[in-house]
Amino acid sequence: MPITLEDISFGRTETAKVVGITDVQLKRWIDRSGMFPEKQQGTGYRMTFGISDIFTIRAAVVLVDMGMSVESAMRIVKSRNTYGRFLHGRGRDVGPFSKNAFVFYKDGKYIHAGSVNEKNEFIFMNEDAYISINTYSIYSYISKSIEEMFREENNTKGLEYLEAWRQGLMKHGVIGADEC
Repeated sequence: MPITLEDISFGRTETAKVVGITDVQLKRWIDRSGMFPEKQQGTGYRMTFGISDIFTIRAAVVLVDMGMSVESAMRIVKSRNTYGRFLHGRGRDVGPFSKNAFVFYKDGKYIHAGSVNEKNEFIFMNEDAYISINTYSIYSYISKSIEEMFREENNTKGLEYLEAWRQGLMKHGVIGADEC
């Protein structure tokens, strides 16, 4: 069985680059949200992230880019298995939701969420909102970022792992040939 991206880990700097934020932002996000406590052990610890962690962090980046606070985004993705949902063919990762929930945007940015109660009155919601994240767009972004990084580093082994991962995803019907 060939080694794929699922068998290797990335340092914090590499992970930040792959998901589209800075290393400092990633450290701050993790510190503020309490995510990945198992990776924060002792002084001078070195954090490493697997592909599942990278999917989770990229999902948070997507929500923050829409205008959601870092804390809210990390809280939402913390309870999701974004990579698992991608692997099992669920193209959308749906967060906690309430019947008749709405998410409001202005100029492409998240403003707030709300719902309509039985009396048809609008209620602002803090936590129960319908959040939908397209996991295929996360795959596409991550896949391209990792490929760029490996090419810049002349990392032929990394490119082989990436290709083996893509081929495995295609073999199991997670992605199509045009998505490799």
